[in-house]
Amino acid sequence: MSPSLQTRPLRAAAAAFVAGAVAVTLFGVLVAGDPVDRAALGSLGYAVGSAIGVYIAYAGPDW
Repeated sequence: MSPSLQTRPLRAAAAAFVAGAVAVTLFGVLVAGDPVDRAALGSLGYAVGSAIGVYIAYAGPDW
């Protein structure tokens, strides 16, 4: 894949990581009542998994 095409999946993966981390952290704080630091650490695994999935899906068969 050319370098210019690689930036699109990376941007999408970064956006998915941030959105996933924020969403799961807010859920942990607001719904589960966890402290912010504990909820943020708990959201990292979800966010990384989401980012990897989005990168693979966005890159398609060219990666």
